[in-house]
Amino acid sequence: MTPRYKNENRMRLMGETRQRLIKAAVDEFANEGFDGASINRITQSAGVATGTIYNYFPSKNELLLTLLSEIGAEHCSYITEQICQESDYVLRLKRLLAVAFDYVKANPNQAKVLFASMQGVNRQLKTQLSHIYEPMMQLICEEILIPGMQQGVFHPADPVSTSIMIMTFYLGVGSTVDENGVTPLDMDAVADFVLRALGVNRTSVM
Repeated sequence: MTPRYKNENRMRLMGETRQRLIKAAVDEFANEGFDGASINRITQSAGVATGTIYNYFPSKNELLLTLLSEIGAEHCSYITEQICQESDYVLRLKRLLAVAFDYVKANPNQAKVLFASMQGVNRQLKTQLSHIYEPMMQLICEEILIPGMQQGVFHPADPVSTSIMIMTFYLGVGSTVDENGVTPLDMDAVADFVLRALGVNRTSVM
C-alpha cells in the first residue's frame, strides 16, 4: 500500500471513529444531561479506548459544543430546504413551524440535547447556539417577514425584533416535547396563532 492510500485509509478510519463518538455522545447527553454524561460510557458505546476521544475533542465541554454546532447546522439546513419550496409567505411561516418539529420528532435525542442546552444556565452554550441559529433567524427575517411585509401580507413591524420573538416562541414550544420528540400542541394551531399576531386574517390563514 502506497503512502497516499495509507493516508486516505487513515483519514477514513478517523472519520468513522469520530462519527461513532458523535453518535454515542448524542445519546449520552440526551439521556444523562451534561453534568451526568460520562466520557467512559461514550467511548465504550463507540467501541474505542477512553483516551481516543481526546484525539478529537479536548474536553467534554468542547464535545458538547461540537455536537450543538453539527446538530444545529443540520436542523437549519433541513428547515431552509423545506421552506424554500414555498413561494407564499404565509405558507412559508406555517411550514417553518411544521418542519422544524418534524426534524425534532425524527431526531428526538438530538432535539433533547439542543433544547436542554438552550434552556440551561451555561452562557457559553447559549452564545454558541445563538451563532448556530443565526441562519434560521436570517431565514425568518429575510425570506418570510421582510418580503411579506413589503407585499402587505403581514403588518409592518421591525422584522429583526419580530424574528427574535418568533424564535423565542419556537423555543418555548420546544420545551414541551416529550421523550419521543413529540409536542402535545397542535402545530397548525400554533402557526395560526403566530400568523394572526402578524396581522394575517383568519380566512388567509385557512
